[in-house]
Amino acid sequence: MILHAQGLLLRLAALQKSNRPLAEGMRELERTRIAEALAAVGGVQTRAAEALHMPLRTFVLKMNRYGLAKRRR
Repeated sequence: MILHAQGLLLRLAALQKSNRPLAEGMRELERTRIAEALAAVGGVQTRAAEALHMPLRTFVLKMNRYGLAKRRR
């Protein structure tokens, strides 16, 4: 858990040093956290949303916004 927190702090520090708008950095951080949550629970959206304390509907909408939704065959 400490390594994950340190990684997050390093990413935040890198974002602060950049000249990008804050909103862009926040979107990148949110996308990364959603992708990490999905990977941690084997792609189970309900569990990933719960891990982030986010309503499932909001989670799925953000997944779609960030291009993280599973592709249907």
